Amino acid sequence: MLQGIRTRRLLIRPVLQRDGRALERVLSDVDVMRFSEAGPLSRAEVRDWMAAARRPAPPGCGRLVLSLGGEVIGYAGVRAVGPGTGEFGIRLALRGWGRGLAREAGAALIARAECARIATLRAEVDPGNAASRRLLARLGFVEVGEVLHPGYDHPDLVFIRRRRPSGV
Repeated sequence: MLQGIRTRRLLIRPVLQRDGRALERVLSDVDVMRFSEAGPLSRAEVRDWMAAARRPAPPGCGRLVLSLGGEVIGYAGVRAVGPGTGEFGIRLALRGWGRGLAREAGAALIARAECARIATLRAEVDPGNAASRRLLARLGFVEVGEVLHPGYDHPDLVFIRRRRPSGV
């Protein structure tokens, strides 16, 4: 499991049982979850999400909460999807939007993933989610195509970020 990461403003740490209510507020928020194919999560779905987050993960991977001044304001994570490849994701409570916190957390998770020899990160974004598309571009991701998941009415955009060679 990924250990905690400190950035200038955030503590990015493993999910704890006591985070349930705060994560429920984030993951059940209609605005926060607007671009999630699952939509806002129920209390039971948040419990399942938390249980999955606490399972062991490969080095550089895992779902972590984002804590600002001791308050959980979202989560970020990398999920292993193949050798040397992970899928990147992040969600912030509304009070965290527009403050550069997603970029700060994303940069820290990318650095940790690269140290764990995850050379390629992938992200999928709803085409209407302009803020996430801008964030990924700022983090060095490049749009490479689309994917249409079964049961989904439109494709998501696919972004890739490859580790930069040393010394570049």
